[in-house]
Amino acid sequence: MDDHLKVCKFLPKLNDEILGERYALYKERLSSLENLVLIMR
Repeated sequence: MDDHLKVCKFLPKLNDEILGERYALYKERLSSLENLVLIMR
């Protein structure tokens, strides 16, 4: 799991895997979306 947290910068914050009040808010707001499109380049 530690490698996952080192390599991936975006998903651990959304999954609330990193402690922090702000990240919980991100998760709450994104969970409320009906549709989400993510584009990686």
